[in-house]
Amino acid sequence: MKILLTYTALVLLLLACSGNDADWQEENAVAVGFDAVMLTGQGMTRAANDIDDKAELAAKGGFGVFACYTGMYKYADSSVNPDFMYNERVTSTDGGVNWEYTPVKYWPNGEGETDGNTGEIPHYVSFFAYAPYSDNNDRPDNPAGYCISGFSHQADTGNPWLTYRLHTNVSDQVDLLYDQLLDQGKPDVDAKLLFHFKHALACVGDKVTIQCTDNLKTNLAARIGGSVTKMDVVLKRVIITYSLTEKGRLVLWNGGEANWQPVLSGNTLVTRVQDLSSYITPNPCLIYETGGTSDMKWTAERTGSLPGPGVFYIPLDLPENPQEALITVSYEIRHYLNDDPDPIVEYDRTAWTTLTLSEYEDAFKPGKHLYIDIKLDDTTLIATAAITDWVTVGSVSTEAY
Repeated sequence: MKILLTYTALVLLLLACSGNDADWQEENAVAVGFDAVMLTGQGMTRAANDIDDKAELAAKGGFGVFACYTGMYKYADSSVNPDFMYNERVTSTDGGVNWEYTPVKYWPNGEGETDGNTGEIPHYVSFFAYAPYSDNNDRPDNPAGYCISGFSHQADTGNPWLTYRLHTNVSDQVDLLYDQLLDQGKPDVDAKLLFHFKHALACVGDKVTIQCTDNLKTNLAARIGGSVTKMDVVLKRVIITYSLTEKGRLVLWNGGEANWQPVLSGNTLVTRVQDLSSYITPNPCLIYETGGTSDMKWTAERTGSLPGPGVFYIPLDLPENPQEALITVSYEIRHYLNDDPDPIVEYDRTAWTTLTLSEYEDAFKPGKHLYIDIKLDDTTLIATAAITDWVTVGSVSTEAY
């Protein structure tokens, strides 16, 4: 009889601990479910495959969740591992309206001593999320599998992490998002826990502005006279060759900020080339002429931006391998004789310069745009950068059904 009772007690204990069993429910059981609310607005990048809303998040494979159950103790990265959820995939088949995963997990009911302040038994769970989901396999149905290429092991204690590497093709790059929620307790009723997804990467070159310096304008003006009645500058080709850190490790918790660490096998630089020439119209970017009077004047100056796709980069500043952009611009300087509509090419030039990302204070902070401003200075280029924030991409909720 004693053996039978012991066996029965053991079965009941196993059932009580089977939070991973979708069929098990006890009194007041609450399932952990997910919903997504993505934010939209100004400030989104023009980089290829960025995630701007929940429909894009769903289309790119959903998101992954790690979760650590710590019972009566609050989260401590040195002593726990993601035993409650390990890279749990959450997907949507209706454009992000509803999210699901399987098998369903249930909130634990608590253990240990009663909290003297609340009278409750703590049952803390800490959640760590990233997007888009990857199963660490590079396949057509898993586009993030190449870029998000590895994870910490489930048995590892400490903060969970993932490895990210730049895709060989800019058009296939992956926008990496992350967030975490620590020390969450079981809700009494259906409730939501919000993940505020943030960009883990930075982006460069999704807006490139080209202008002429005052020095070049002065030089053009000095050449007008006699039979030369007009000068102009015409862009022909713009190419940016990026040298970027190939691989980095993103630790999913560091006081709320993205925590990037070097990966020794991936600290080499890789090359990404963006040819923006297709965005150039045949119209001249700068015209200087007499205008039919004795006062010479500018009749047109095009200073708009080239809307080329940006390139994601890992915000790691490694002095031994600086991340840089080599900018090459080809252009013509032309003049016109006696109002002849056909120009004469005076100079056909190609100039280049290097923009080093470490020269800018915020270049290695996650979620930054690095916009490039290029100035043509007759025979040379001058390149500078302006940095702005991405908007927060959105919120993902954990709710009890």
